Amino acid sequence: MASPGRLVALTGAAILTLAACEQPSGPETGGDSGPVPEKVWLGATDRLIPVGSQESMGLAIRLNDDGVTRNYLASNWPDDAEVLWAVSDEDIIEVDALGRIEAIGAGKAMVFVSVGGVIDSAMVHTVPPTARLDGPTQVDIGLGLACALDQSGAAYCWGSDLGGAMGRGKARAWTDAMMAAPVVGGHRFREIRVGRQHACAIGAADHRAYCWGHGNNGQIGNGRDGSEFPYGLEYGDPLLMGIAEPLPVLGNLTFRALATGGEHTCGLTEAGEAFCWGSHQLGQLGTGDFVQGKAGATGSASPVPVAGGHRFESIVSGPHHVCGLDEKGRAFCWGWNQAGQLGAVSSSSCIGGACSKVPIRAADGLRFDLLAAAITRTCGSTVDGTLYCWGEGRSLPVEVPDAPPASKIVAGQMFTCILDFEGQVRCNNGGFDSGSGFQVRWPDSAHRFLSVSALSQAVCGITLDATVRCWHEGYYHGPAGVFGIGGGIPSNQPEEVIVGGG
Repeated sequence: MASPGRLVALTGAAILTLAACEQPSGPETGGDSGPVPEKVWLGATDRLIPVGSQESMGLAIRLNDDGVTRNYLASNWPDDAEVLWAVSDEDIIEVDALGRIEAIGAGKAMVFVSVGGVIDSAMVHTVPPTARLDGPTQVDIGLGLACALDQSGAAYCWGSDLGGAMGRGKARAWTDAMMAAPVVGGHRFREIRVGRQHACAIGAADHRAYCWGHGNNGQIGNGRDGSEFPYGLEYGDPLLMGIAEPLPVLGNLTFRALATGGEHTCGLTEAGEAFCWGSHQLGQLGTGDFVQGKAGATGSASPVPVAGGHRFESIVSGPHHVCGLDEKGRAFCWGWNQAGQLGAVSSSSCIGGACSKVPIRAADGLRFDLLAAAITRTCGSTVDGTLYCWGEGRSLPVEVPDAPPASKIVAGQMFTCILDFEGQVRCNNGGFDSGSGFQVRWPDSAHRFLSVSALSQAVCGITLDATVRCWHEGYYHGPAGVFGIGGGIPSNQPEEVIVGGG
């Protein structure tokens, strides 16, 4: 059935018989058949994998006997578990018996795993092989602030420093930095996300969440809200209430994904459990009844579990709402719903209008592998590549015409951008259909991207030649510092931001 160290790929409905397949001989099986787990979670990755490179899939297993969730990587599979792997398209990826995937061609494909007959799956996206692997690896953009990780995992930020958002050790009143500079503390991170004047990142070694910046509603998760921050008291300005260096989020939780909003932050544990902290005024913590903060504010300054017991593969956040995808590709959203951005009618009311304080099924009947959230709109790409958006007055999903297959989608204030599998950025000029469709940005340019991030009118991305580049879509009237170009009028061309040594 299999050559040494590799399993035969299965496609379509054939994966349903994976657990019944003849077990390969030798060490590639992961050991003799052991106990049947209660649950298996295959860790999805939102990192784009260049053709020719490899990455290990993470795996979480909860056993029936003790209810403990255990996390595994390729180096420490459990000896008593039968682990079988398969992929949906061997022209895109291959997988060996230790869960190491290799990108063969550009596109997307499913990875499947069976542990004792219990199956889970995750989508993997691959990109052309021209990408450099020695430059910046991630970039994320928030409201007036952007941050990136270099190859070592060191963080760099630029833009507004209100509340210490750039992580430079001291909050500076009304100061913008037009150039990227390192975050203090010497930390190394595996993921970084940026909200409204705050940032959070996952530690590369301990997988804990670290946050810094504006914390008036507890969104940096260290147990303190705006009434206790020294810089706000020093300057007498509530906008400066924050911490200017990364501090661990309370609770000793470990995370595999984060999502930051306007005044809240959410994270997924290795088992897919969602926790949120910060403001709950619009239901964005997903906890149901309001959580009372230390100073009487509506929210929590430390992580609280999202209601419903859902297990999510991925999570995204707009400024005031959050959405997650479960293992079946179903979208669940919570938070502000005044414009229908939750993809369903909600019965709750918050101070800003309609909301849902618990996760509700969004775009019922559709299954997605990608999501993106803006302030009043959410978009999702289905497994077959069809793009739907909802919100802006429409609570039901609307198919967006002429959208090409996407490896990544991002949503801004008045646009949606798609990163296709050739590394080109394609954007429309409206959230749904502007009539012009998705136009290739800079078709005569050599710029091709590994990833993109967007908020409001700003977009930043990592190129295949390992540079960070930022630009604006449409009319831009925000702070220029977020573009990291040393001042001047923000450009609609991808300007380079120097991160680290360049």
